[in-house]
This record gives sequence, C-alpha cells and structure tokens, in this order.
Amino acid sequence: MRWGLLVGGHNARIRRVDNGERNVAGSFSWMNRRVAAPRRRPAVWRAGLALGLAALPSIAVANWTWQGQNGLIYDSNTNHAARSDQRQQSLAVTQSLRGQTVRLLNAHQALRWHVGAHTAQNLRFTALSYAQAESGVAWSYRPGAGFHAALWSIATNLQWHETGDRLRDGARTAVRASVTSQLTTRLQARVSARFDAQATASDAFSTRRLGVGGRLDWQATPAVAIYVDMKWLDGEFTTTVGESTDLGSDWTRDTAFDVDGERAYRRSGQGGSALLGMNWLLTRSCAADLAMRQTALTAGDQSYSVLSIMADLIYRF
Repeated sequence: MRWGLLVGGHNARIRRVDNGERNVAGSFSWMNRRVAAPRRRPAVWRAGLALGLAALPSIAVANWTWQGQNGLIYDSNTNHAARSDQRQQSLAVTQSLRGQTVRLLNAHQALRWHVGAHTAQNLRFTALSYAQAESGVAWSYRPGAGFHAALWSIATNLQWHETGDRLRDGARTAVRASVTSQLTTRLQARVSARFDAQATASDAFSTRRLGVGGRLDWQATPAVAIYVDMKWLDGEFTTTVGESTDLGSDWTRDTAFDVDGERAYRRSGQGGSALLGMNWLLTRSCAADLAMRQTALTAGDQSYSVLSIMADLIYRF
C-alpha cells in the first residue's frame, strides 16, 4: 500500500494511496489569483493586458512535494486468491519515495504529474520481494467554486516491476475516472471506475481487472480520519489453489512458495473488496496509518479470499 498527499481547505493531511490499486487521483487546493494593473499606463494598455491575461491559461506551477513511507504488510494469502484452509501467511517490509507537482491550467482545471520508487522485502517468501518505479499523470476539473462543487478527474499510471522471481517481472498500467464531492465539513465521498492490466514474463501472471466502487472519508477529529472503500471487481487473477480442466498456456510452474514448485494458473472471476482504515496525523509532516482489506472472489464453483493488514508511517518533506 502506498500513500499520497491530500490537501483540503486550510489543512494539509498525509493520506494513503493504495498502490495495489494504483490510486493517482486526489484533491488539492485551488488558488485564487489576482493580477494588479501597472500604474500610470494608458487605459488602452490596461485593457489589452487584461484581455491577454484572460485569454491565456494560467502558467502557475507548484513546487515539487516529496513524501516517504515505511511500513509493514501482513498478508494471509500471498497467492492472491486461495481457499481459507490453504492460506499462506507472510510479512513484508516496505519503503517508498514519491514526488509530485501540480500545474494549474486555469481557475477550474489542473494537471498533476508524479514519479515514485517502491521496494518491499518479503520476510518469508523472498522471491516475492520487489523493486518498482512508477510515473503517472492526472487531469482534474472542478466546474464551480462552491463548497459542494464536485471534482472530476481522470488519471493514468505506469509501473515497472522487478521481483526476485523473473516470471513476475513486467509492466503494469492503470486508468481511473472518478468524481469527488465534499458532503459536509467532515465527510467526503468519491465514486470511481478503474481498469488495471499487467503484462509479465509469464502468461499466468498477466491479468486484467475492472473495479467500480465508492469511498467515504470522515474527519473524526482534527488529527484523526476514518476511511472506508468498497469495490465490485471483475476480471482475472492468479492462484495455485484448485484445479482447472482447461489450463491451456495460461499456467506456469511457480517456485516462489515451494522449492519443488506449484502449478500457478490464471482464472477469471467476480467479487468485491472492502477496505477500512484510520489515519492519525502525528505532526504537520508525519502521519501513522492502519488499514485492513478483505477481498473475496468467485470463479465457477470455487470461492477465494484474501486478508491484508497494513501499518505505515508516512512523512512529508
């Protein structure tokens, strides 16, 4: 799991960005800009200058902001989807560094670009340790300036993934469209649709998935925020549990969990995921976060489930 910077109102908070889902859309403060007319210029020059400034988009560019993160991920199922009686537990230590800049196109639009690097060391299954580089861009549009004005955005993200198992190495892409609304001073809601795809060295780990859902962020106190995210999922996943009568070429011998190797193959299914988390702002530039995610999928007559618990310390500089 990864985190991002969310700025709302006058308070800047460090918030989680789910790297498993590659969230790259957020919210940011819109700046009011005024240009004072030069003194003692003829009226025609003042009118021409005003018209020129009104016709051109803003060229204001925010400074780069950077944040780091250190955390732990406990996973009850490192196979992505396994039956509850065959779960394999693991613990990973993660680190990340992410930077972003915002370009204000005009009073209602902005363009954000980010770059990042992430690493994880799996303490039990070392082949699942990885290093990852990513870059993405997001366009946001807010049609009005009122409190309840919705923020519309579309974002894309590209990642390159290197693991201890060459069969899992490859590229990942994600595209998401979302709309965010401030319901009250303490409650924010978001509805989004997301498409993820990854291409790896083995067809068994090359998957595509669509997710549609909603999220609520509740500012319980000035320092504590509670968030809930629910999604419906449809697409492909990789598992070493169960049998397939038509494996075709979408399977491989997977040695990440067993030196003797297990048969891993790709399946198609539907289901959902639920995320519950708490963000605690320790200082203006440091926050702690604890979250739990449950994912349940069904493929044919076989049910699968995954439980993950994440604890992170995030800092901005």
